[in-house]
Amino acid sequence: MKKVAVLNLMPTKIKTENQFKQIFAELGADVELSFIRLESYISKNTSKTYLENNYLPTSKLADYDFDRLIITGAPLEDKEFSEIKYWDELKGVFDYAEENIKSTIYICWSVIAALKYRYGIEKRLVSEKIFGLFSQNNLNNNKLLPEKTGEFKIPHSRYFKLSENEIEGAGLEVISAGNEVGPAIFASKDLKEIYITGHFEYNENTLVKEYKRDLKKGLNIAQPVNYVNSGGSLTPVETWNDKRIEFYSNWLSVI
Repeated sequence: MKKVAVLNLMPTKIKTENQFKQIFAELGADVELSFIRLESYISKNTSKTYLENNYLPTSKLADYDFDRLIITGAPLEDKEFSEIKYWDELKGVFDYAEENIKSTIYICWSVIAALKYRYGIEKRLVSEKIFGLFSQNNLNNNKLLPEKTGEFKIPHSRYFKLSENEIEGAGLEVISAGNEVGPAIFASKDLKEIYITGHFEYNENTLVKEYKRDLKKGLNIAQPVNYVNSGGSLTPVETWNDKRIEFYSNWLSVI
């Protein structure tokens, strides 16, 4: 049995939790999925009782012998890392993963956090949000996405870009990239560290809900790219479910 832990940093924790539960249920693999919570930060959107009853604290990671870890994103791009209340706790998780976890997937904001901590790579913010279903190409044959994969799309929702030169300079290998999104998936050569700037885990309506939420806040935001179909409705032009199932299935089986 593979033991997978998810450190859920998203404010809408139950929604994110259900997204990962859906993915791993579809895999049909022998997986024990557990969710991890921070101890140095109190969630504003999920009850403390729910988290205490359903999530393990980070201090208990070592008690469960997890072999794989996922660290989600968080809407914190505009903050300096030193300003984040749980930065020290998160750095401790990064250290624990380096020493004890077979393979860790970092998603969106946790990508730039880990790159800063591990390699000193600075985040590069952009003024216009990278928001929608964007194309990327598989750049080389690898265990996660075989060469036959070619071009595919996954959702992105972020205010940062990364330099391919800096990534490769850190000894990491770019697996997929696109003209609009830059490096999208990259990893250490042994796949112990895997970085995804997009969101395989998102459901088809996640970006639509984000868009409507931001409109209510009065933000000047464009509709998600590739989300207006031929009928004019705000739904994705294609699905990424097969690709995410292939990706996570390979993550469990080949590493």
